[in-house]
Amino acid sequence: MKPTNVRPDSAFELDGYWWVPDQTERCAGTLNFQRDGGATLKVLDLYPVGTPLEQGVQATPDGAGEAQDAEMTVAWSPGAPEHVAAIHGETVDGVPCSLLAPICLNWQGNFRHSREIWSSYSVLHGVHVHASEELQFDAATVELHGLKEWATLSTHGLRGALDGSHEVQRITVEVPGAELSITVEPSFPLSEGERQRVRVANVSFQFDQPQTLPAFRKEYVGPLQDLLLLATREPTPVGSVVADLAQPPPEALVPPFPAGKTLVRSRPAVQIVERSRMSWPVPSNRHHHRMLFSLAALGDEPDQFIARWYERRHAIGSAGNFFFGTLDEPHWDLNDRLFKLMNFAEAYHRSCLDAPPLHDDVHSALTSRMLSAVDTDEQREVYRDRLRYANSQTQRQRTEALVVRAAEAVSELQLLEPTLSRSLAHTRNYLTHWETKTQYVLEDPGEYLLAVAQLMLVLQVNLMRDLELPDEVIRQGLLASYEGQRTVPRTA
Repeated sequence: MKPTNVRPDSAFELDGYWWVPDQTERCAGTLNFQRDGGATLKVLDLYPVGTPLEQGVQATPDGAGEAQDAEMTVAWSPGAPEHVAAIHGETVDGVPCSLLAPICLNWQGNFRHSREIWSSYSVLHGVHVHASEELQFDAATVELHGLKEWATLSTHGLRGALDGSHEVQRITVEVPGAELSITVEPSFPLSEGERQRVRVANVSFQFDQPQTLPAFRKEYVGPLQDLLLLATREPTPVGSVVADLAQPPPEALVPPFPAGKTLVRSRPAVQIVERSRMSWPVPSNRHHHRMLFSLAALGDEPDQFIARWYERRHAIGSAGNFFFGTLDEPHWDLNDRLFKLMNFAEAYHRSCLDAPPLHDDVHSALTSRMLSAVDTDEQREVYRDRLRYANSQTQRQRTEALVVRAAEAVSELQLLEPTLSRSLAHTRNYLTHWETKTQYVLEDPGEYLLAVAQLMLVLQVNLMRDLELPDEVIRQGLLASYEGQRTVPRTA
């Protein structure tokens, strides 16, 4: 039997037998995975008609209603619960599977039998677990869409860092808690003069301590996806994840197969298949000429740049989701994009580039003196809350500081310094508080769209500067990526 290609970037089906952990019977069913919708399991009799709500109660002859025993007042379940912690299964190939946190989309039952449809965003192919935190692994290999282009293509006159060799090439990076390796395995040209074709590009992680699936997503895969999204300006969903278990979890109760059914059991590596948090790009619409920088732009020591990115991304924290979510979905509502980018700009500046007007000791001393002049504790409490933030920069000041920092690398952005932060701050305040509309509020749709796009550009440049890329590399990449667009202001 041909093995099923179990990957989150392609559709697949798994036939087998399924059960809820601790159930005593298996149920036939088929799991279907679609990359845009996740996993759907169609199964028979997982919760058949007459399943009691409490264990130990026998079903009535007609499979419905209440127990006939006068001492029994337990009602019979009319169907499946809305959700369960996990559904376990074993495919016809003998591979164990787990659906994590599935929800019941549909339940139909009659004559003691039921037909159910369950949905889940996460499938573990190769192991039985009850929750994502239960899966622990000490190594993993990940394929990301856009990785091979970023690693091999030449951009802006810079030759691809892992391009042009017929040997396996690898870059190893030390990141907090793990060793990360980017590997490219090229294939040989079929004929003389044919350009080399890249066969595989992946990232492997070797962890100092076993990792759970949620920590792996957040601490390791997420920052790398965000780096590729920043560099390529294209979505970078996960194409494949294969994990090496640190220690196989204890087997739960495995019900026997129905009479006459036998399977050959196998234990392949655990494949983690999840619906992507990023949108899937249409292959014909991928525009690699828009790449801001490739791996080649990181110079002779790319490992230092990548390690620096992991440090910066962790410092930014969850506020980064505002920026990278907006970058991944460029067609969101314009007001929504403005709010998310302004919120990110403020949080990013506060966490990484904060420059309060006064030294903390001076601010604390002045605050104490001012509060001591207030008569009552009630009045003092009112002013204490306001004075707590008196030594902070305003959102407009923080945005202006980011524009100035971007202009230090890209001189063309100096034209944005007098007006962009003011217009964005006034527009954001007007939409938030419905204040009196000032002359600086962006009303023209075209100018509003342009200002938000320029804010995105300013943030991109700031993040590229965090990598400590040379200013000229940043400028060349930006001008080439936005060539022919109004986003980069031009002098007359």
